[in-house]
Amino acid sequence: MTDPSTDDIMAAEYAIGLLDPEQRALADRRLARDPVWAGLVAAWQMRLSPMNGQFGSVPAPNVLPLIQRRLFGPPVRRSPLSGLPVPVIVGVVLVAKALVLWMLLG
Repeated sequence: MTDPSTDDIMAAEYAIGLLDPEQRALADRRLARDPVWAGLVAAWQMRLSPMNGQFGSVPAPNVLPLIQRRLFGPPVRRSPLSGLPVPVIVGVVLVAKALVLWMLLG
């Protein structure tokens, strides 16, 4: 059995969303099987719900490109051929030269 004050604190943290993913998963499983715990969480959600009305919904900014640019610099512009293996490029050049020679001499 856990300490009631610890349960109350954890229920508050659950309601606010402060638990790390592992703790959150444990708390979710406990909600399904422990009605006392579910009651504590529900009580905290009720206490904290008036605060939700004070804040509007805000779309999350897409910050990943900004973080990547700051960490790694601007994206490097690559040649369309940069993804091809060298033997493929050499083969295409040789075939092109052979065709030109065949057309000139043929």
